Amino acid sequence: MYKIENTINDIRLQHPEQIAPRFFVNDETVKISGIILNKPYKLQITAVAKVKGTKKKRVRSIEYASTLKDAIADAVSKRLEWMKELKDEIKDSSDAVPNELKDKLESLRSSTKLEGLQIQVDNTTKALQSSSPDDLAKLALKLTNDIKKLEEERQKHKQEENELLMQIKVAEGSTDAITKMMTLNEAFERYVSAQIIKFQSKTPKREYDEYRYRGLYDKHIRKTLGNTLLDNIDAEDIQKIVNKMKVSRAKLDKNGNKIPLLDSDGNQMRYMVKKKRNGKVISGAHGKEMYVMETRPATERTKRSIYLLVNPIYNYVNNSNKVKYTVPSPATMVGLEPLSETRKVTETIKSFTKLYNYENSYYRNIFVWLMHGRRFGEVSSLEYQNIDLDEGTYTIRAENNKAKVDMTYKLTKWQKETLPTEKMPESGLVFSAITSSVKRINHGTVSSNHWNLNCTIHDLRHIIGSTLVSNGVSIEIIGRILGHKPQKNIITNRYSEVSAEAADDALCSMLEKVLVNV
Repeated sequence: MYKIENTINDIRLQHPEQIAPRFFVNDETVKISGIILNKPYKLQITAVAKVKGTKKKRVRSIEYASTLKDAIADAVSKRLEWMKELKDEIKDSSDAVPNELKDKLESLRSSTKLEGLQIQVDNTTKALQSSSPDDLAKLALKLTNDIKKLEEERQKHKQEENELLMQIKVAEGSTDAITKMMTLNEAFERYVSAQIIKFQSKTPKREYDEYRYRGLYDKHIRKTLGNTLLDNIDAEDIQKIVNKMKVSRAKLDKNGNKIPLLDSDGNQMRYMVKKKRNGKVISGAHGKEMYVMETRPATERTKRSIYLLVNPIYNYVNNSNKVKYTVPSPATMVGLEPLSETRKVTETIKSFTKLYNYENSYYRNIFVWLMHGRRFGEVSSLEYQNIDLDEGTYTIRAENNKAKVDMTYKLTKWQKETLPTEKMPESGLVFSAITSSVKRINHGTVSSNHWNLNCTIHDLRHIIGSTLVSNGVSIEIIGRILGHKPQKNIITNRYSEVSAEAADDALCSMLEKVLVNV
């Protein structure tokens, strides 16, 4: 019996009778042992070709009357010939695919559907500007629907274009598409890198607060879920992390004040830090004051930070053109119970006087902007190019507020006092970090070291809102002051201007009572 050994199933000897073991051969080695085979016999030839991930296979059985040695030589020759033919077929097919996709892309780009919708929006806008009061509401609703339809079509058009571009790149082999499921650690690193690039593209360049998010990720997630594949993480895994979260806070006395940590002499202790003096690095108790600490479960608001960290990572993966799969996010906050506001704010509008008289002028200026209803993130991201002294306005950009639309407000005399008295810079952050002019002021720096009210920074907005309600100001004007998202109807410039003036009057009237003559 002939025994033809090989681990690659390229050429198989077939015989009318049952033969064991199976017979294989490759291009280089043919080992024959045993008895003479009875003719006839067949060789099954398998040829496989791969080009850029595309695979083709051909299998044929050929009967031979020649010697086994000659038959094998012929089979090897045929297999090599077939492999070349298959490669040529793949290449011809792959060349046709990009051309077909490029034709689709060209057809999509030459479509006039978007232009027609834009013309419709423009016509409705013109009609709205010259409409009578009776037709104003009807045309405003029509314009809203037209704009919505245009935006939906633009998004659909952009998505189709991106998909075609990716298909062309894949077909041409010019893409670094990710097909292997990533771990959460790998996805996190890619997400952070993308955020850094995104912030660097802003004008002026801003630093992404990488260390803040890395600290949160390293503390709660890396060791627990970091090496787990994205599709193996579910909502239960996130909930387990959330349930274990604890925080260290200063212990409070019966009056709600922090209990200082005292040394043997009765003096409040400070953290040891290193500082430079006269070119020398010295260590000493120059840091923050120390307090008696206690560990307790994190608040629900703090626990939500895990969702706000993990969910954007999954959104990045699912929206990336490089990643060729989608993974449902286990950290979506859909269905979570609303945060309960059980804490009562005891401070009143009179506490604004204390903030206005704060001894540190830099942080006092920040407090002034906060007292105008601005969120801390809106103040820390405010840039000089967003302030128009000629018009007496400032704009909170869409990417820096919760409304996600540009919001323009009137500059008050108190806000103008916080700006440079000489020529105002053309760009840059108004309130940057002390250590870096391109980095935002940190919320913790303000709340931990310079905040003396018995409420949070965000509570100032609640104080403003409740005070204005007590003064009989309408909900619409209060919403305009606090930067709430406008209603989904079209507001023309003339109505927007009236709203801004009314909001400025109501705000200034309130602040006059607490900030004048202080």
